Amino acid sequence: MIDLRFNPGGLMPQAVGTVDRFVDRGVIVSTVNRREAVRQYLASAAGTNRNVKLVVLVNGESASASEIVSGSLQDHGRAIVMGERTFGKGSVQNLIRLKESAGAIKLTTAYYRLPKGRIVHRTRQNAATDEWGVIPDVKVALTREEKAAVRAARRRLDNGKGSGGALPMDRQLDAAVKTLREALSTRANLSLGHTEDRRLRLVHALP
Repeated sequence: MIDLRFNPGGLMPQAVGTVDRFVDRGVIVSTVNRREAVRQYLASAAGTNRNVKLVVLVNGESASASEIVSGSLQDHGRAIVMGERTFGKGSVQNLIRLKESAGAIKLTTAYYRLPKGRIVHRTRQNAATDEWGVIPDVKVALTREEKAAVRAARRRLDNGKGSGGALPMDRQLDAAVKTLREALSTRANLSLGHTEDRRLRLVHALP
């Protein structure tokens, strides 16, 4: 399981490297600049583990590199993405130092494009019904109170302060664990001929 909830992103090379561990061919992500010039980042077969079954957890605070990882694994059919729609930050930005001062400006020079052609970046003009971000295969939404409790517990753990007692209920994590257990169990009961929900069909499709 890869839990990318509350993850605002990181460096693109690390995101590409993470996907490359589970994908052995094809485009991981592309960048498209204002002149429509495209640069592709490709997967390599070396060191790829095709036998690992993956569930990726995301929410509205998963952004940038997190969206590259979750969206690319989703497009390649290597993971079931669960949780809530991601933030929608898919821009490539360069920091340009100003010669005559100590200041700098950050300039957007390109946008990320996922393997199936999706641009994840959300602009001010985009509505909720438009295509942006990474939309989970299986939606599991937390209430505001649940999300706050999970965030607080994670922050304490990240700071080395322990969980502060019993961990809060995390329905997204519980659903992800259940899905992985089903993916690792016998597939005898996961035939597409049965009346299954979407989650079980996705489990059946995992390589």
